[in-house]
Amino acid sequence: MAGKMEAIACFVHTTPILTSFIELIVTRMVFLKKDAKWSLFIGLLYIPVNYFGGLYEKSPVYASIGYMNWSNKWATFGILFGQACIMPIIVYITAIITQRIHGFHEHSMTWKRDRDA
Repeated sequence: MAGKMEAIACFVHTTPILTSFIELIVTRMVFLKKDAKWSLFIGLLYIPVNYFGGLYEKSPVYASIGYMNWSNKWATFGILFGQACIMPIIVYITAIITQRIHGFHEHSMTWKRDRDA
């Protein structure tokens, strides 16, 4: 059962990421490098919310995934902490790529066509 739950969790979390990347490519939306810190903050905030939410509901959020159900608190904490540390890097790299693709300059908050005019 755990394999099926992991596959569902992977799908549920991967699909929005993929659709977001497609949207970033086909629209003129860009990430801002300065906002990467917020993904770290939210990732760190998620750790106690996940833990206490499981206590409140009397079932861990990812109950059927052994390493994510808080049965081994250090393993679950380590995974969530690692995720919180990796996400700002991903956001920062995504900001660099989307700004370069769309010709956006973050410091002046202008598009290339506006700077060239």
